[in-house]
Amino acid sequence: MIDTDPIFLSIDWTPRDRPNDAKSDLFVKLTQGTIEESGTREFRSEIQDRKSAYVTIKRDPFQRTQILIRVNDKNLQVQIPARSRMKLVKNILSSMDPPGVSYGTGTVETSGNIGGPVCVRIPNDAQDKFIIPESFKIISYRDQRQRVTRNDRMTVSNEREVCAQIDVVFDTVFKSYAYMDIRGTAEVMMAVPNN
Repeated sequence: MIDTDPIFLSIDWTPRDRPNDAKSDLFVKLTQGTIEESGTREFRSEIQDRKSAYVTIKRDPFQRTQILIRVNDKNLQVQIPARSRMKLVKNILSSMDPPGVSYGTGTVETSGNIGGPVCVRIPNDAQDKFIIPESFKIISYRDQRQRVTRNDRMTVSNEREVCAQIDVVFDTVFKSYAYMDIRGTAEVMMAVPNN
């Protein structure tokens, strides 16, 4: 495995023009890290024809590493890319998390539209996060109403903020009420250190 520490390197040598019992000179060199068998960046040994040699490499996985492998006069270069220092992880952000906005009301016998917004927002100082707008969900923790019409509609949808307008319209003033606790959630991708 390339992305592990240490790396176990297997070198197979199968020349076509030599007897089975011949030995060849083996040389391995790194641009960074150490070869455990020698304790340095270089390793010299012999390799039996049609056999394998094994080398253990310890390196900083966050730096690119080049490996030169030479058997007699044949060279092979291998590049191992650096591991990213950050990785993306998914989390859930709620409209209850600042600076989000949830909607709640407990009103009886009124008129008109008394609705409000439900928003999931990423704080301005969180530049390493973004919202997946399609993941926005409206959750009704309480939705009791009589002679009241509720309509939800999206108003804002981008990578920093997702909002819906909750319209709560009283059809009549008489014997009407609305008790609501409405929140929103959205999936958020954020960059975290890759340890």
